[in-house]
Amino acid sequence: MPDFDTERSIRTKFGALRPLMTERLRRHWAVAEATALGRGGITAVAAATEMSRTTITRDIRELGEPDAPGRDADLPPSRSRIIDSDCFARKRERLG
Repeated sequence: MPDFDTERSIRTKFGALRPLMTERLRRHWAVAEATALGRGGITAVAAATEMSRTTITRDIRELGEPDAPGRDADLPPSRSRIIDSDCFARKRERLG
C-alpha cells in the first residue's frame, strides 16, 4: 500500500501537469499512476488528485478493454452506440 510520501509525489506531479491536460488525459494519467502503484494505487491517486475512486476504477476497466464488443475504439461510447445501432442503419437507408 502506498505511503504518505507516494501520495505527496503523486500530488506534486498532478499539480504540475494538470494545467496542461484535458479531462480525458487527466483520467488516463490517473489510471496509469494507479496501475503502476498496484495494490492501494486507486485510493492513493484518488486522495492525491481529488478524483473519484469510482471514476478511476471505471476508467481502468474501459482502458483495459478498448475493443469491447459494440464499441469503436476511436469514438466516445455515446457515438459508438449510435453508429452501431440498427436504428441508424434504417434511417440511413430511408435517406439514401
